[in-house]
Amino acid sequence: MKKHYGDSLPVGVSVARPLSTAASIREPESILKDMRKNKDNLHKLLAFSTSCALTWIETCKKEFGKVSAGIADPVSFSTIISLIVFVNFRSLI
Repeated sequence: MKKHYGDSLPVGVSVARPLSTAASIREPESILKDMRKNKDNLHKLLAFSTSCALTWIETCKKEFGKVSAGIADPVSFSTIISLIVFVNFRSLI
C-alpha cells in the first residue's frame, strides 16, 4: 500500500487493551477468578498482552509512518469487574 499511495493515505490501527487480550487467550471466567486467586500470573499475562499491543502499534508505525491507534476494552467495563478490582489492576489494564 505504501508503494502505491505513499504517505498521503492515513492509516489507523486497532488494538485491544490488555484485559480483553488476556480474555482472548484465557477464558474470561478464568481471568475473573485469577483476579482474586492468581494475581501474580494474571499480572504476567497482562504484561505480555501489553507488550503485544505495543509491538503491533510500533510495527504499523514502522511500516506506514504516522498512524492513529484505536484502543478498545470491552472486558474491563465496570459492569463486569468491580471498582476495587479495577484499581488493583489499573496499571496493566
